[in-house]
Amino acid sequence: MTVLHAPYSEQLPVGEMTVRAVRERFNDRLDIHPQAQAFVDGSPADEDSVVHEGQRLMFMRPSGEKGMER
Repeated sequence: MTVLHAPYSEQLPVGEMTVRAVRERFNDRLDIHPQAQAFVDGSPADEDSVVHEGQRLMFMRPSGEKGMER
């Protein structure tokens, strides 16, 4: 399945994992921001959503927040 977090995009073996598990496992590799919203096939997903083979998981920060520290 494809996992994206700009500028990274990789085919990873994450089928049947939760969004939370993917975020934790690949955080360093994909530099996933802790507040990035998850989307599965373009729809918002919560941390307990399970991703399946053939789906696309994307992590995105809200528009206008790139580089902002809170």
